[in-house]
Amino acid sequence: AGVDPTTTACSDGEISGDEECDDEGTTPLDGCSANCSVEAGAFCTGAPSTCCLPCPAGKYRSGCDVDGDGLIQATGECVDCEGTTFKEEVASFDTECAALETCPLGNYRAGYNRSYGGGCIACEAGTYQNASGVARSVTACSACPYGATS
Repeated sequence: AGVDPTTTACSDGEISGDEECDDEGTTPLDGCSANCSVEAGAFCTGAPSTCCLPCPAGKYRSGCDVDGDGLIQATGECVDCEGTTFKEEVASFDTECAALETCPLGNYRAGYNRSYGGGCIACEAGTYQNASGVARSVTACSACPYGATS
């Protein structure tokens, strides 16, 4: 939603007319756009508005503190996904990373990193992977020993 400049005073710190937010500024990518609309994925409250922003792939927002009145008290920071978690894309305001699916026997993980969960791929004929519950550590299948088949 855009703001009609003839009926509202965007950037005055007051939400009026068609404004979704008003942070008293015109800086882009701070959660509240120069035309006083909430930017993609952001969460804004109050007047003047305070916004928590989405984080890039591989990170989540920690510490965006919203009080009982629904007002943002702290905007927090972007933190790396840990362990066997990931976040593939910038999405709406995220507070956690997704758990990584474990791969069953005979499968391996393709392309895992904190920004991409990859997926479980079945081993090809003549190869194997015998560690069950593999989350991210096995990234290929091994050739079957001489005389063995998969």
